[in-house]
Amino acid sequence: MLRKIVSVLLTTVFVSQLASAADVSGPLPELWISDTNGRNYAWLRASTPFTSHCGASNGYMCIALNEPNGKEAYAMALAAFVAGRNVTVGGSGTCDSTFEKVRYVYM
Repeated sequence: MLRKIVSVLLTTVFVSQLASAADVSGPLPELWISDTNGRNYAWLRASTPFTSHCGASNGYMCIALNEPNGKEAYAMALAAFVAGRNVTVGGSGTCDSTFEKVRYVYM
């Protein structure tokens, strides 16, 4: 019985985290790299502002370049930015300060 309750609670937390993750589409008006305080991040701004559970509602998200698939997500965002193509950017549901981390980028 306890195992069933724990399983339901974990599933609820996981699903609620995915449901609160940002998912935006459109061009990327801004893209830059920052190495503030030794953290290796790329930052992007979606063309459409969104509200994230992280607190930011200004359309900015971050890509942690030292995390799995971070460099690949940045490469896709950079290609879309340079070409002026529309992309869909999905949030991971995890935060860095008030900015949501990127889970995926696709064109």
